[in-house]
Amino acid sequence: MSVRLELTINDELNQDLERIAKEQSTSKAEVLRKATNLFLHAYQAKKQGRGMAFTEGGKVTAEIINL
Repeated sequence: MSVRLELTINDELNQDLERIAKEQSTSKAEVLRKATNLFLHAYQAKKQGRGMAFTEGGKVTAEIINL
């Protein structure tokens, strides 16, 4: 089952979504679906006392906070 949503975003976010969608050869809706899925995983990890971070060469370069 699918649910249709409508949202209002600012111009800057819209431009970012358009750029990413173009780079990925996909739609803005698909970019938002992937971003929502990523957020849900990060949110669940936080609830379980785990964190989320970016790594490079096995070292943490940035931590995702304030979810």
